[in-house]
Amino acid sequence: MYLRNGSSAAVRITAVELIGARNLENAGAFLVPDPMESGSKSGWDFGDGPFTGDASQVRLAVDAELAGKAETSLVVHVQRPDVLGEGYLEGVRVEYTTGLRRYAYETGPEHIFRPGKC
Repeated sequence: MYLRNGSSAAVRITAVELIGARNLENAGAFLVPDPMESGSKSGWDFGDGPFTGDASQVRLAVDAELAGKAETSLVVHVQRPDVLGEGYLEGVRVEYTTGLRRYAYETGPEHIFRPGKC
């Protein structure tokens, strides 16, 4: 999911939640420095991910700060507890703060995760 902070003030991401998830769990949300297209795919393309300690690499999204006018992508890693069952997701909710104000951004589209396909 593409994220753009259109303001000049920094924002802090406070939560990333799944909306209407059935047979899916949020296994972590990450910020990827290069903006990418929305969509779903299987596999992990980010090497050691947020575990390198390098801020120019993938980093954990919750508690991350996004500078004013910055752009990035949010990748939400979802898992199916029942790998043989179908999973369903209506969208993702991102909660964030700037100064003392709290905001939320919700997005879709819905995704259906079929057995053997992801």
